[in-house]
Amino acid sequence: MKKNNINPSPEKLFFNNYDLIRASCVRGSSFGGGWHFHPEYELVLITKSRGTALIGDYVGSYSGNELYFTGVNLPHTWLTDNTIHTEEAEALVLHFKPDLFSRSFLEQTEFAPLQRFLNRSKFGVRLSKTAGENILHHFRQLLQAAGIEKLILILKILDYCSHEKKYSLLASEGFTANYERTSDEKLQEIFAFIEKNHSRKIHLNEVAKLANMQANAFCRYFKQKTNSSLIEFINKVRVGHACRLLLKYDLSIQEICYKSGFNTSSNFINQFRLRTNKTPKEYRDYYHDKLKL
Repeated sequence: MKKNNINPSPEKLFFNNYDLIRASCVRGSSFGGGWHFHPEYELVLITKSRGTALIGDYVGSYSGNELYFTGVNLPHTWLTDNTIHTEEAEALVLHFKPDLFSRSFLEQTEFAPLQRFLNRSKFGVRLSKTAGENILHHFRQLLQAAGIEKLILILKILDYCSHEKKYSLLASEGFTANYERTSDEKLQEIFAFIEKNHSRKIHLNEVAKLANMQANAFCRYFKQKTNSSLIEFINKVRVGHACRLLLKYDLSIQEICYKSGFNTSSNFINQFRLRTNKTPKEYRDYYHDKLKL
């Protein structure tokens, strides 16, 4: 039987364009809200529940007092396991728009940890239970706060999280395919070119010409800026594209291979396994199985 696509659904959280912040306590048999994404950051402190977290292509168990931070438009949900958790589920949730902090604010030296924390969110971040326990009081205060007090509490919570040393990045680089902004406009132009043309053969000379460099000089420049060779970076983009296509069942793995820019199945499988520790088929089957589709 043909399985359904599992594209995440967009969710609208703010109906007033002037609102920047929303904090709430969610209770019920579950709190995941379905497989979804939204253009806001989300900080979730799970206070009562056990089950399975799905964030990008990450699948793992969660339990009480765990703290998660998901970035802009990163698909996610939490599936409560009611066979082992029978009491009402509860989570404290903070949503805020990227506009809450201006670029000039984040570029200040003292806010560098916050900037790094926001950058990590594109992968999804799981912080320690100790972190969850330590911010619980501020989070509960936040639910009742208004005005400047609300902003102060958010800054306290995010400041604590941004200095937490124990954390895990969840979604793979391949799935996110989202590269950090940089002041190097030349590099941003190269990223955009690769993203647009990854499905065809990209020649070193054409990318070097885009950067107005000789090939050897460009290779040194690109390696220094990205810590990857050009072909490594292109393959990373291609695998990321394949990860997203594998969430659908209307394309065969062979079709995905060519649509992602790989010329042979063997190269596709090798590059995919290198970056995900799974073959494309294992990746698709594992992910669909965890979503119970």
